Amino acid sequence: MLESGSGAGLALLAHEAAHAAQYQRLGTAAFLLAYLREYLSGRSRGLSHRQAYREISFEREARRVERTARRLLEAGALLRGNVD
Repeated sequence: MLESGSGAGLALLAHEAAHAAQYQRLGTAAFLLAYLREYLSGRSRGLSHRQAYREISFEREARRVERTARRLLEAGALLRGNVD
């Protein structure tokens, strides 16, 4: 469970917002088909579940957004002097 308003929680929300933008950009059916196609392609190439999931382009994009959000949140905390 993530603490409400925590940096980790906000970064996760950014990750999920990236998925919402993907849905909006492609439409639900196209997004789901492309997501599943990429996952199954990875599995057919012998990747484990975790590896196939991590290789999905939508997940890579969402992780980039999450990392960016985390860096921005950390930079903001540094600027405010709110670092342990």
